[in-house]
Amino acid sequence: MKKFKALSPWIECGLVAIAALSRLLPHAPNFTAIGAIALFAGYYFRSGRSAFVISIAAMILTDLFIGTHPTLVWVYGAFALIAVLGAALSTNRFTWFKTGVTSLTAAGVFFVVTNFGVWVSAGLYPHTRMGLARCFAAAIPFFGNTLVAQFVFGLPLFALHRFLARQSALEAQGPTPVGKIA
Repeated sequence: MKKFKALSPWIECGLVAIAALSRLLPHAPNFTAIGAIALFAGYYFRSGRSAFVISIAAMILTDLFIGTHPTLVWVYGAFALIAVLGAALSTNRFTWFKTGVTSLTAAGVFFVVTNFGVWVSAGLYPHTRMGLARCFAAAIPFFGNTLVAQFVFGLPLFALHRFLARQSALEAQGPTPVGKIA
C-alpha cells in the first residue's frame, strides 16, 4: 500500500493534535486516542522515531496542562512498546483480524506496563506478590476503557488509511477505457 509520503508531516501533526485533544477534553479514565495513535503511527510510518515522537509529543504537550506523576516513564514506555507493535504489524500483509489482535495486545501492554509501574514507583502497594496482585486487581476497571478506546480510535484510522491507499492505487492505474469492464 502507498504510504502518502508527501503528507507525512501533516499527518504527524494531525495525529499529535487528535491524541492531545483526546487527553484534554473531558473523557472517561484511560479513554484516549494516544494508544491507538501510537499503534497506527508504528504501522504507518515504519520509523520508530516518528511513531515514538507522535505519541510522546502528545503526552508532553498535554502533561504541561494536566501535570506529571511518578509513573510517567512507565506510561511513555508503554506507548513506545505499542509503537513497536504497530511496526511489527506493518511487516505482515494487512488483515483486519491481525489489526484487531494487535489492538487487543496493545491495550494489554499498556495495562501490564503501567500497572507494574504503579506497583514499583507510586508507593501505593507493598512490594510483594500480594501487593502486585492488588495493584493489578484495582486497575481492572480501567482496562475496559483502554480496550474500547484502542478500537474506537484505532479502527477508524486503519480504515481511513486502507480507503485512501485503495483510492491512490486506483488513481495510479488511470481511467478505465470506455466499454471495458475492470
